[in-house]
Amino acid sequence: MSQPHRLTDQVKILHKVAIVSNNQVLLLKRHGAAHSRPGKWDLPGGNAEWPDNPAKPLLQKLHRTDVVREVNEETGITISESLIVSPIFFDTFFETEKQMYTVVVGWLVKLDRHEEIVLSREHTEFRWAKQADIQNYDFGFAGGKDGFLVQIIEEAFTLIGT
Repeated sequence: MSQPHRLTDQVKILHKVAIVSNNQVLLLKRHGAAHSRPGKWDLPGGNAEWPDNPAKPLLQKLHRTDVVREVNEETGITISESLIVSPIFFDTFFETEKQMYTVVVGWLVKLDRHEEIVLSREHTEFRWAKQADIQNYDFGFAGGKDGFLVQIIEEAFTLIGT
């Protein structure tokens, strides 16, 4: 049976958002009890949720709804869908042990100024980091030059021209 935090028992869509302001990206530190990458740095985002509106025959742009919801849940920042730049990153990976296929979609949101951050219980700290400092953060398996988080961050900085 499907769980609300992923589309099926074996497939999930993971949205990660590079929120950039003043040439810095917002990083969140995962709680030490997190199921995945405990205590590691992360971008806001999360798994797509199964739609909960059977009254409509066709639901569209759910990915943007997921991004708006996840950013608000994890940071307290309210963004509109118009601030979301079309996907800036796309990749997949398969976790053999869990038999889980993950589709990763990276997004860019550019803010005019740093917003007040209200962390969810999923995170313990936040930082606004410059591009040159990204290498100093431990993202776990999602870090390093081939890690999807670092690739999303680098693409975001490239697109805003830093």
